[in-house]
Amino acid sequence: MLRYTFSFLFFVAIVLTFNILNSQTGTTEYAFEYDVVQVYKPLSVHKTTLLKAAKVEDLHRQYKESWVKEYLHVDVSATVDGKKIKHRAQNQILTRDQKQLMQDADSGSEIEIVVHYMPDNTLKHNEPKKFDFSFIVNPEKDATYKGGQEALLQTIKKDLIDVASWDSLNQYQLAVVKFIVDKDGRIMEPKILWSSDDEETDAKMIDFVCNMPEWEPAEYATGNRVAQEYALTIGDNNSCVVPMLNTRQN
Repeated sequence: MLRYTFSFLFFVAIVLTFNILNSQTGTTEYAFEYDVVQVYKPLSVHKTTLLKAAKVEDLHRQYKESWVKEYLHVDVSATVDGKKIKHRAQNQILTRDQKQLMQDADSGSEIEIVVHYMPDNTLKHNEPKKFDFSFIVNPEKDATYKGGQEALLQTIKKDLIDVASWDSLNQYQLAVVKFIVDKDGRIMEPKILWSSDDEETDAKMIDFVCNMPEWEPAEYATGNRVAQEYALTIGDNNSCVVPMLNTRQN
């Protein structure tokens, strides 16, 4: 009986603690922040990652060799000087030809990897499977605000933060405007990804992005310029919206 009484009291203590913490959530102060961050494509890598890659797992974090009982073959395809080329390996270890092909791929073009294998499972009749994905190599030089990041933050504060109301943003809330810096450095396609819950504030965020001066565009070492996606973020960076932006490079 004593054991059950103790368990009940412990349960009550946990519930009370949770309720106290939950009641404080709405009043807890948070760090109100603002920034412009790069939004990476779902599958993209830096050139340094490509140069270090020795196997498929180094290029796709979700690929697991434990799935494989037996490799059939692994194909790497890329476009070089406008021509599609493919090299084959017997397993996930990248060959010298495959590595060189990926390094020679046309700037901004997709590199495709297809793994053909027999799965490692308990089925009596296994069928061949394939795991395929495509990725691009990020340019060596990212798009940048011509005055620099510090100047950009100062401009955001002066022309947006100080002239708009942010009362609608509470803890764990983040207002986001996504936009594209095209290959000429122009701001294109601004849109609200996540609202501030205030129409006037949303409009001011869009106006700010639209009126930004041209940026220095993203550029590969070859001189080829490409568009990149960015996001203006304002509010609490602990928001669940942050992981959706894919701001962290693979």
